[in-house]
Formats: sequence, C-alpha cells, structure tokens
Amino acid sequence: MNKRLWIFLGILILFVSLFIELGGLKIFLYASLLFLGINRLYLFLVPKYVNIKRFLETTQVFSTLPEDNFLHITNTSLLPVGYIFIRDAIDIHLAPRQSYPFLLTLKPRERQMLSYSFSGRRRGKFIIGPTTILFSDFIGWDEIEIEHDTRKAIIVYPTLFRLSGHKYKSMQPFGIIKNPMPIFEDPTLITGLKEYNAGDDIRRINWKVSARQGKFYINTYQPAISSASLVILNLASEDYDFHNKDYYIERAIEVTASLLRELFLLRQEMALVINCRIDNVDQVLDIELGKGESHLTNMLSHLATIEAAKNAPFRDILSKHLQGISWGVSLFVISPRLSHEIIQQLINLQHMGHSITIIQVGPEISRELSLWNIGFQSYYAEHEATLIQLTRL
Repeated sequence: MNKRLWIFLGILILFVSLFIELGGLKIFLYASLLFLGINRLYLFLVPKYVNIKRFLETTQVFSTLPEDNFLHITNTSLLPVGYIFIRDAIDIHLAPRQSYPFLLTLKPRERQMLSYSFSGRRRGKFIIGPTTILFSDFIGWDEIEIEHDTRKAIIVYPTLFRLSGHKYKSMQPFGIIKNPMPIFEDPTLITGLKEYNAGDDIRRINWKVSARQGKFYINTYQPAISSASLVILNLASEDYDFHNKDYYIERAIEVTASLLRELFLLRQEMALVINCRIDNVDQVLDIELGKGESHLTNMLSHLATIEAAKNAPFRDILSKHLQGISWGVSLFVISPRLSHEIIQQLINLQHMGHSITIIQVGPEISRELSLWNIGFQSYYAEHEATLIQLTRL
C-alpha cells in the first residue's frame, strides 16, 4: 500500500482520537487500523512460507524433441495463500515465448505442480529461470514480488542425421563391422558350426555340440573389424569465408555429430579433435579415445556449445595434436577445404598406418580433394531432409 495512504490514516486516527468523541467512529477506525496492520503482516510473512523448485528429467536435450518442465510450489504455512501470480522465465531459443504465467491459490500445507513443455530450437546452452512470484494482500491494495533462483542450464545437442554412402575402413581386427577379407575373424561373432577336418584349429571345437553329436564340430566366426576412429573437425573461421558462413559452420557440426552417432551405433572407439572457440577463447578441443553412451554424450555436449575459432589454424591440429596416436586408428577429416600442406601431413599419417577419410562441407565441391588414387576416401556432404548423403568426390 502507498506510504502516503498509511500517513493519511495515521493522521486521521490521531485527529479523531484527540478531537472527536464519537465512540463508534473511534472503534471503526481502530478496527480498520488493526485490519490493515494484519493485512500488512500477512503480506510480509506469507512469501517466506511459499517454496518453489524446478524438476527436469534431463538437462541435455535433442533439437526439436519436446521435454517436460515441472515447477513444484508448496505452502508450508498454516494459513491459506490467496491469489498469486507466477511467471517462469525461459530462453527464447527453447520456447516461442520468454515466460510462462500461472495464477493459483494455495490451501494450508498444500503442494501443487505446474508444468509446460519446451524444445530446443537450435544447438547451444540456454537457461530456464528464474521464477518470480507476485503476492497480493487481502484487499489488493499492496503487493510484493519475490524472485526465486530456479535457473537450470539446458544443453541442446546438434541435430543428428543418418549418414549414407560411406564405407568404414580400418586396420584393426575384431568388432562388429563386417570385413570382406576373412583374414581377421572375431571370436565373439559366431556364425555357425561345421564338422572338424584335419588341420582345423582345435581351439575352435564346440565341446557341448560335439558331445551330443558324437563327433567333433568347430565354431565358425564372422570376419569383422573394429574401427577405432579419430574425428577431426576444422572450425577455423578463415576457412568458411563464403556466403552463409554461419549456416555451413552449423552443417559441419551436424555432420560431425551424426558421424559420431554412427560410430557409437557400431560400438566403436572414437576420439574427437576440433580447433574451435569455447567461452570466447580459441583452443583445440581434444577428447581421447573411448566408447559407450556417456562418451558420446560428452562429445555431443561439447559440440553443442562450441563456435568457430578466430585464430586457431587447422594446420596446428595435425602438427601438434595428432602425434603418437595408435596404429590403425581411422581418421575422418571434416573441412570445407584443405591446403597442400595439410594433405601432405595426411599422406604422412597414412604411411604410418592410418586410413584417411575426407568429408568436405560447404557450398563448393572441390575436385582437388578427390584423392582416391592415393588411397584416401573423399566425400562431399549433402543434407537431404533427415539424411546426410556422402557423395563420392
């Protein structure tokens, strides 16, 4: 309530008590003052007994997929809470509006749950919250607004696409990628049985089947490879110097994320190296070889928040960050262009026992990157609805 009104009421009550002898009027004024005091005390105390907490099933979401956001509001006092207005702030990249309003009342000790859905509209790190609650007194003369820190950071992953048109290569035996050359067989992938012949490896004998059949049978295995892969993304800003630069940077990140997802589905080990900008600092992101869902999630979380590097040339990755990688690791290089110096560095890595795959992104198809004649795989990435088509250069 306005301070001037309080001053006016105080002067009025003082005047009546000193100069007017009407007892009924005095009682009315005193009762009014008591009511207004209780009204003011109520508005002062009630916000201390109203708590609000946010609950999210996950803080890491995929683009365009809806997620539920819950607000639990509790009245811990023995008094009812009149109408309160709640406004929950949300980043515009997570919802079509910047806040969600709610109007409700709370009984003594009552708990209510408020909810709405949001979805990531672009990759990045965004904030939900804070939440503000507007309390009003009994008669609507006065109000107070309290802000609750319910902030949560939401990571929106890059959009993932299926990859088509690429064949995986590796030097390493054992895995789940079928190998047309049966020089390596994976003992974890049994494809059948056959009778034992002289010269067969006795370690392949299936003793249980042999005992039942009364003669020796041996296991046969699926030839397979395990493609431990290092994905290298070039995000040097200077290499994206064409129209719609930001668009093609996003496309390059989506190709990288989709490739990592494909390798994950093949249960392969994978590593990631990117020259990029993180928290406004140019650096090289270097995630070591690993496998599994948590490893993929870690990579996608980094891909969600990186930006193009302003001063981190791509050549520095090959010269400083690819030393000592294990023999047989497949290299996937994603870039809009490659200099002759970088191509020579890749040739040197090929001579050291690594298969090389180049995936070109951007608006221009460079025939200079068609290096099949020296043993590289070379593709151009084209987005088609929910698919990334890798077209042979």
